[in-house]
Amino acid sequence: MKREDLKKLGLSDEQIEGVMSTHGKDITSLQEKVNGLTSERDGLKSQLDERDEQLDSLQKSSKDIDDLNEQIKQLQSDNKKANEEWQNKLATQTKNFKIETALREADEEEFETLVEVMSAKVKEDRPVSSREALRRLWGK
Repeated sequence: MKREDLKKLGLSDEQIEGVMSTHGKDITSLQEKVNGLTSERDGLKSQLDERDEQLDSLQKSSKDIDDLNEQIKQLQSDNKKANEEWQNKLATQTKNFKIETALREADEEEFETLVEVMSAKVKEDRPVSSREALRRLWGK
């Protein structure tokens, strides 16, 4: 709104001043509302940006957790295999130790009997359990 337009309408200087003052107050009030809404919009935009960042972070964390769970499963599997191998080695060592102990403690006759039993195992082409070998060794 311009003063010249109001003069053309036939308003006096006092009336023009009153209209301009009222119009200025209205403009100021509307400008404050616009500024408030702009501030609110900027605040909401900032909150949305923060939420987007949080969502991105959660998605990355989710992928990291999936990767970690996969690694845990792999490590558990590896540990299980290693434990089985260790148990097998321990069983073999225990068996060998018992055989070595029996051989050390055996006299010459028992040793010859043990060799015969082992030879029979090879000839018969069937497995002879350690119990059976000891039964034959001690004649029971």
